[in-house]
Amino acid sequence: MTPEKAAYTLLDFLTRYGISKSSAYREINAGRLKAVKRGRATLITAEAATAWLNSLPAAGKAA
Repeated sequence: MTPEKAAYTLLDFLTRYGISKSSAYREINAGRLKAVKRGRATLITAEAATAWLNSLPAAGKAA
């Protein structure tokens, strides 16, 4: 069993959550997804990824 990551690289986040790079940066720039920088790398903490996912509207519900 693989332990949960504390943070995802941007590529890992994109793959895990199935969104495009431009969509991820749009969410970051809008303040809906929190990202941190480590050198040149953009990282998304597991906590921030979960918070972002939980903030999305449920499927089938009108916004």
